[in-house]
Amino acid sequence: MASALGPRDWPAALLLAIFRTRPPVGNGMIARVARRLFAHVWIRPRRLNGLRLRIDPASMSQFTIYEEVVIGNAYDLDLLAFTPDAVIDCGAFEGYFSLLARARYGDVPIVAFEPNAVNFEGLLANIGGNGLSIDARASAVSVRDGVGQFAGGGCGGRLTGAGDAQSVGVPLVDLRRVIAELEPSRLLMKIDVEGEERVILPELLGALPRTCAMFFEWHHGAELFEAAVALLERAGFSVTERRRVVQPDTGATFIDAFAQRA
Repeated sequence: MASALGPRDWPAALLLAIFRTRPPVGNGMIARVARRLFAHVWIRPRRLNGLRLRIDPASMSQFTIYEEVVIGNAYDLDLLAFTPDAVIDCGAFEGYFSLLARARYGDVPIVAFEPNAVNFEGLLANIGGNGLSIDARASAVSVRDGVGQFAGGGCGGRLTGAGDAQSVGVPLVDLRRVIAELEPSRLLMKIDVEGEERVILPELLGALPRTCAMFFEWHHGAELFEAAVALLERAGFSVTERRRVVQPDTGATFIDAFAQRA
């Protein structure tokens, strides 16, 4: 409830709170009824300064990202020491970070990449529902142009090997080329690409403008994260670890970080 902008949004916030804590009974019956009655709920979070966000009450992925971005302030734009003249959202999901950047930075060009078809539809809905101008592209970012294999859904989809029977082909976009085309002097990026960051980051450094900031998620454990931090620091970035999560079932470590060179 506290995340809502004002009284007009309290009914939507209350409804979402009820769905968020729904008991797992009836073999998913609650979720099916929720989807039937309320296919989507629109809410204006306080952090979005009047912009609206569409939530599917049957999607735990959307609740998870809402809590990270809107309630947990995972992308704290107050950390930036500059005002960007371009924003790139890699792994945009349904556009939460893109909307956050638009709410803060007005008409700055924003390019949002999301290869999952369901997520991309939600991204377009959030852009259109607010009448915004954001360049949304149904592609995955990489260090080459072409076609890649993509598997998974929700907030966990990722590029994978060609031998994965569950994968589908998606367009790949060379992120270095996109940066060169934008020609930014002050760039803000979000990189949440479910493991591909290990490939992208080392190749990306030479393409970045001198003034640059990145929110990124690291999926390759603490030791390789320290190596990535050292690489960024050698390139003139200061790096701050924002959050560290250890999965209780697998022991895998995920790290959210912020890097800035200003």
